[in-house]
Amino acid sequence: MLKYIDRRNTDCAKWDALEKSFSRSDLLAMWVADMDFQVPECVSEALKKYVDMGAFGYYAPPAGYYDAFIEWERRYHGCEVKREWIRFAPGVVPAFNWMVQVLTGEGEAVAVMPPVYYPFMHAVNNNSRRLVEVPLMLTGNGYVMDYEGFESAIIREDVKAFIFCSPHNPVGRVWKKDEIRRMLDICKKHRVYVISDEIHHDIIMSGYEHVPAATVGRDSGSDIDPAINPAAVNRGTGEGESSSDSSAKSGSTDSAAGKGTAASASATSYDEIMVTLTAATKTFNLASVQNSFVIIPDKNIRKMWDTFVTGIRITGGNAFGYIAVQAAYEKGRPWFEELLDVIEGNYRYLRSRLEYELPEVRVADLEGTYLMWIDLSAYMEADPNECDLKTEGANTDASKSETRKSETLKPEMLKPEMRKPEIHKFKAMKQLMEDECGIAVDYGEWFGGEEYAGCIRVNLATSRENIEYAADRIVRSLKK
Repeated sequence: MLKYIDRRNTDCAKWDALEKSFSRSDLLAMWVADMDFQVPECVSEALKKYVDMGAFGYYAPPAGYYDAFIEWERRYHGCEVKREWIRFAPGVVPAFNWMVQVLTGEGEAVAVMPPVYYPFMHAVNNNSRRLVEVPLMLTGNGYVMDYEGFESAIIREDVKAFIFCSPHNPVGRVWKKDEIRRMLDICKKHRVYVISDEIHHDIIMSGYEHVPAATVGRDSGSDIDPAINPAAVNRGTGEGESSSDSSAKSGSTDSAAGKGTAASASATSYDEIMVTLTAATKTFNLASVQNSFVIIPDKNIRKMWDTFVTGIRITGGNAFGYIAVQAAYEKGRPWFEELLDVIEGNYRYLRSRLEYELPEVRVADLEGTYLMWIDLSAYMEADPNECDLKTEGANTDASKSETRKSETLKPEMLKPEMRKPEIHKFKAMKQLMEDECGIAVDYGEWFGGEEYAGCIRVNLATSRENIEYAADRIVRSLKK
C-alpha cells in the first residue's frame, strides 16, 4: 500500500525550493518534516469524490470529522476528547503562535527546551515575547528535562507560558508519564500555561507509548483497547500509563497580564493550564491541506481563544482539509502501520551503518517522530560546544527491545575496506553536507544555537534507496 513518490518538479517545498535554505537546488532532500509517500488510498478517493462533485462553495464540516478524530484518540492513545473542547487551526505552527498571543502579553516570558523545533523560538520572538531557554540535559540514558533549571528560570524570568514538544523534535524522546507530571506540577505551582505540541504523537517506535499530556492529571487506567489496537500494547511500556478522562476541579486566578485563568494549587487536574495541539499532518502526510486540532478543556481558555480567532476571522478551514483528515482517521490505519515499519527499518539501517563505519558518530535513540538526531562533532575541525550524544548505559528494558519487521545491519554485511575508517575532518557542517555529501538536512544550530552546530536532523520518511544513498555519501565523505 505504501508508495514512494519522486516529488521533484511537483512544486514541492521540500524538493523544489531548496535554494531558499541551501546553496544548491540539486541536493537530496532529507530536511522538512513531511514524507515522500503517497497518502492512503482512502484519502485520495474521498478527495476525488468531492472534486468530481464539482461545487466548491462554503463547507460545513460534518459530525463525522470530529467523531473520527475523537475515536482515534480514544482507541490509540486512551485519551477522551470532548467535542466542545475542539477548535480549528490551519496548522500547529499557526496554532502555537496564536496561543502565545492569547495566553501572554507583549514582553512577557515564554519558555522552551532546546534543542527544539525552531518555530517555537520564532513564535516567541516574532510576537514580541521574551524567549527563555532551558536546555535539555544529556545523560547516559539520553536527553532529560532539567526540572531544577526549569523551575529556577520560571521564578527568575516570571515565565507565563511554556511550549512543550511531545514527542520531542528533534531529539526523538517520548516522554514518560512521570516526566510529564513533574513538569506539569512545576507549571501548575507557578501558574504557567502549557502549550503542548503533540503533532508527532502517532509516530512512536516499538517499545514506547505516547502519553498525552492532557491525560496525566486525570483518573488512572488506559482506555486503549488491545482488541482494537494490539499494536499499541506492543509499542507500549507495559506500565499502562495512559489515562482516561475525568472531570476537572477548577480554580482561577488572573495572570500578570490580566489574561484568563490558571490552575489553583489544590486542583487535581492540569486542564486549567493545558492546551494540546495536534493534527493528522505527520501521521498521514497531509501538511498541504492545512487542518489541525486545538484541544482546550478549560472554558476560560476556550473563551479567550474564541475571542482571538473571531478577531482575525479564522474559525474554520477548507473543505479539502476536513475531507482528507476524516477519511484518514476512519480508514487509514493499515497504511499507517506499514509506514511505521518503513520508518523504523530506515532508522535501524542508518544508525547501524553510521555507528559501525564511523565509530565517533553519536545517534540519539529514536523513540518517536521520523526525525533522526545525529552528532558528527568528532568529524568537524572546529567543534564549538560539542553536542555529544553518548548513549552508553542507556536503558535496555525488555519492553524496549521489540522491533518491527526491520533489519539491523551486521558487520559481515559491510565490505572489508569499509570497516576501519580514516577520519577526514571538515571545517563546517554546511561544507560536509552540501558540498561533499549533496544532502539537505536541518542543521543542529537551527534548533538552539552554536551548542548544537555539530548535529544534524535527518528525515527518515523516505525510500530505503534514499537512506542508503545518504549513508553512502556521509561515510564516503568522512573516510576520504
